[in-house]
Amino acid sequence: MKISILKVAIVVFILATAISTVGLAYAYMSPTESVETTIKAAYKHTGTFDYVAHIAPNLIYNRTEVGSDVQKIYTNLLERIDLYFAYSFVTNASVSSLNAELSLKLAVESPNRWSRELTIAEAAALVNLSIEDSRFHLYVNKSSLDAFVKLLDLETGTSTTEYNLRIRPTITTSAVTSAGNVEEKFVSETNISFKQDVGGRYLTVSPLSTTKDGKLVETKRITYEYVNNQRILFTIALLASLAGLGFMGWTYFRKRPPKTSSEIVEKILSENKDLIVNAEIEKEETAKYVEVKDFEELKKLAEILARPILHTLTDKEQLFLVIDNGTRYTYKIPQA
Repeated sequence: MKISILKVAIVVFILATAISTVGLAYAYMSPTESVETTIKAAYKHTGTFDYVAHIAPNLIYNRTEVGSDVQKIYTNLLERIDLYFAYSFVTNASVSSLNAELSLKLAVESPNRWSRELTIAEAAALVNLSIEDSRFHLYVNKSSLDAFVKLLDLETGTSTTEYNLRIRPTITTSAVTSAGNVEEKFVSETNISFKQDVGGRYLTVSPLSTTKDGKLVETKRITYEYVNNQRILFTIALLASLAGLGFMGWTYFRKRPPKTSSEIVEKILSENKDLIVNAEIEKEETAKYVEVKDFEELKKLAEILARPILHTLTDKEQLFLVIDNGTRYTYKIPQA
């Protein structure tokens, strides 16, 4: 095979290797699968608090019952407060079965001082709690709560003028719908806060509503077979092009013509111009001549002996020498 053809073939295989490498990298950067999510239905949990405060006859409100339309209720007038909680589950899918179980935690806390969770018996005594399905009702007698807070102050050595009754219902919902099943816990919370400041002694109830949105989704995994096929194809192409490139390179280096003596000398002189000195060297019959196998060996000897490399030209050869006393180390390149 001619050298020119081998060069063309090597260029072709280099291009094929580059294209295969880029294609393989792109194929491995491309995902082999994806996840497609479809929303089948939406739903919402809602916990709603409402209250009615029973108060003594008064001038400021001019009525004996106030509700959530009044945000500040003065406790000097308060007889008791009825608090109601209702839970709802709404979805745009049809519901065939719905079960909601309610559990409730009550705690009395003095902000930045102490907090005390109420037992079932204490809750029944202090707030007259009644639970029905996902609803509950309690009425708060402030006098009973004040007495309980004073006991806690006595134990802790504090003096409380402001405290909260924290009410935290948890609903465990189990629903069977046309879009799938819902198994979730929903937590709502409100605080009845008894406060005293320059605005007087009063209570507030907040927040009055808590919501939580959710979705029923269908997940489908999509596999891209063409990406796997691309990976296989480009892998085979890359291996084949590398094999072809290696074979063509090996063939080229075997078949290319050897360098001429003048090319060898020119390369040595250009690469070692700081080490080589051109000189006219006379032959000495008494000198000992040692011929080395290549220029690199001569170069190492020059470094070891700290001698320059001399270059001279004869009729038959290019001669490189390192002279060390009576020994001449030589590397010869025949003239072309």
